[in-house]
Amino acid sequence: MKAKKILVFQEYQTLNVLIEAILSEEGYKNVYTLENPNFVISTYHDIQPDVFFCEIDLEYQLEMFIDLILSEDREEVLSKFVCIISNGNIEMEKATQRLGVENFLKKPGFVIEDIRDMVNKRSK
Repeated sequence: MKAKKILVFQEYQTLNVLIEAILSEEGYKNVYTLENPNFVISTYHDIQPDVFFCEIDLEYQLEMFIDLILSEDREEVLSKFVCIISNGNIEMEKATQRLGVENFLKKPGFVIEDIRDMVNKRSK
């Protein structure tokens, strides 16, 4: 099954544009991008994405998303969740792993295949 809706939260608009372009090129039509963290949780609930790329690179981002990650729908959320994180941010990677996050897209340095693989794994 191909993902119908993909949500991307990343505070750098240029990275959002890049990820959206890659996914559009792969044939995904419903890709929603946000760079304002204040709207991510409500947008997540509104569109109910099949795949959720979410930047958690800084402590305040982790604090914003911890309730979603630990919600009653935890298993469903984690099955859709791909954490965008800076290469070498070991502290935040370990913090998110302790919460159950297993899937990471590391920046910079990811390639088109990384994004495609993350979406395909979440779309089964």
